[in-house]
Amino acid sequence: MLGMAGVGLPTAPTQPFPAHASPTPAAAPARGVAGGRTMLGVPLASASTSEPAAAPTPSHAHTMLGAFESSSDQHSAYGEDPSYADEPSTERNLPKPAGRSPLWLGIAAALVLGLALVLFLRARGHHTDVSAKIVSIDIGEALLFEVPSAPAGSKIRFGGQEKPLAAGRATFALAADSLRVGDNVVLADVVYPGGEVESTRITLAVSYRLWVDTAPLRADKSAVDVVMTALPGTHITLDGQEVKLDAEGRATREFPIDITAEAKAGVIDHVVHYRVQPPVGETVVDELHTQIPIAMMQLDRPGRDVVTDRESIEVAGAVGKDTVVAIDGTSIGVKDGRFLYRYPLPKAGTYKPRVVASAVGKVPMGIALQIRRVGSLEEAAEEFAPDRELTYAKLAPNPSIYRGQKISLEGRVYHTDPRGAESVIQMFARPCPSTQRCSVWVVDPAATEVAVDSWIRVLGTVDGEQQFRSEKNDVVTVPKLQARFVLPAKP
Repeated sequence: MLGMAGVGLPTAPTQPFPAHASPTPAAAPARGVAGGRTMLGVPLASASTSEPAAAPTPSHAHTMLGAFESSSDQHSAYGEDPSYADEPSTERNLPKPAGRSPLWLGIAAALVLGLALVLFLRARGHHTDVSAKIVSIDIGEALLFEVPSAPAGSKIRFGGQEKPLAAGRATFALAADSLRVGDNVVLADVVYPGGEVESTRITLAVSYRLWVDTAPLRADKSAVDVVMTALPGTHITLDGQEVKLDAEGRATREFPIDITAEAKAGVIDHVVHYRVQPPVGETVVDELHTQIPIAMMQLDRPGRDVVTDRESIEVAGAVGKDTVVAIDGTSIGVKDGRFLYRYPLPKAGTYKPRVVASAVGKVPMGIALQIRRVGSLEEAAEEFAPDRELTYAKLAPNPSIYRGQKISLEGRVYHTDPRGAESVIQMFARPCPSTQRCSVWVVDPAATEVAVDSWIRVLGTVDGEQQFRSEKNDVVTVPKLQARFVLPAKP
């Protein structure tokens, strides 16, 4: 979504939009006045105006789409069409009578002039009202043309592209730099079913713009820039802090991005609250929403917090296309979207490596690990100090009331299910009454290495209960544990 270039506005001379405009000649094009917005955010206020005696002042009439609009400047015999500019008028070719004209002669002359004008306009083709406004689309901003009176089958041509008019409307995507503060001249052609082409010229007056620049995104800096341009004398605040514009009416402010909560969503809805007070016109208070993609990564092993007695531990997972991975700033290899690295643990102690996945134009995803190397897992497990009185028989009737309590259970494994950076182990606990099957659901924060039918001892905390379907399609509810240690046990 971000950074997708659309159709740019054709090059045309522009003039800065004045705070107090002078009167406009009658032949000048009509102007639409609006506030700019952002490539990915919703564009702002709009107003459709006809030709006034003086140029309009900036206006921010906020709508759902936030469009700003202007009427077209039709080329006609009385407009700017050069092919008819030097043609003598009908009135100058009529002979002047010697005396006062009779009433019937005046009426006849008016009818002749009216008929000539109708025939002339028909010869020139359709004269259709055309308007344009800025709207928000999925990939940023677009220019929406509206030609309500165009006949079915008509098309509109803009920026080298031609699109059919659906219900009198057609939309063209805009590049991020298509609009500037001031007057923006839009040139377009209406192409009628018979092949006739009618040119139109529209002026969009923009008093300010805000958009997000994702260029700062990189592995060591999760941030984006909000860029602002506005007319001189405009006051802008972002999230309650005033922004100082430079002499050219431009400013940039960096916004850090925290992806801790949104990492699984794939995108971040970055929101900036802003207030724009132009030198003339209404104050606008709104929000700038930008959806920014995240460089996705799935960590298969180890878990986020593990204890081991080994000299190294595997760090493995999967990433998206064109994504690179680094651990503690050192790049590691990625092949076919997967990575595998053996992280050294030279001595006993706690290690906190950080795994970062990054891609161009995306927010880097970082996962912090905590790995504790011990001399003996058995000795470390004894330090865990579970509640020896909390047995399966005591736990099973109501696991939820013991949530968070430390426990130690032994059992035989009957099913394992690796799930990314953690694993699910299902076991039958012992001791167990002969009339029951004492099933326990264990979540191991690492890729499990235990095998089905093996005997294990689990030390962890109670995490309520878990429901699942048995092989007989019955719904079974069992105690659920979050494992801290998974150790082998004697059969």
